[in-house]
Amino acid sequence: MSLETQVQELIDLSSYPQDSSLYNEGSNVPVTVTLPADTTNGKSWHIDTITVSYSAAPTGGLLSVYGGATPFRVDIIAGGPTAVAVFRNGTPGQALSVVLAPGGSGITGRVNVNAKLD
Repeated sequence: MSLETQVQELIDLSSYPQDSSLYNEGSNVPVTVTLPADTTNGKSWHIDTITVSYSAAPTGGLLSVYGGATPFRVDIIAGGPTAVAVFRNGTPGQALSVVLAPGGSGITGRVNVNAKLD
């Protein structure tokens, strides 16, 4: 089952606004968590916190949030967990994507997103 299918099953738009925690990981690849657009009710995502980690010090570590007019970006320069309080509001009816850049050969990146659809 693809991650997108798992996310769709995890998110039942009719039962929101409850909190959602979404997760993904990968080794030396961009790690993406996509919060799908609510095209039925036109609600928007509100990201509270993103926690990321690399299994070792990354080369070119970067966290980006896409959706809305201006991307949010922050460098991640060390291995281990990093929590980022984002408080990012999405645009009604549009998806948000959280992307952790590849950390380098043999380095696993992990992303946890705590968000709510209002």
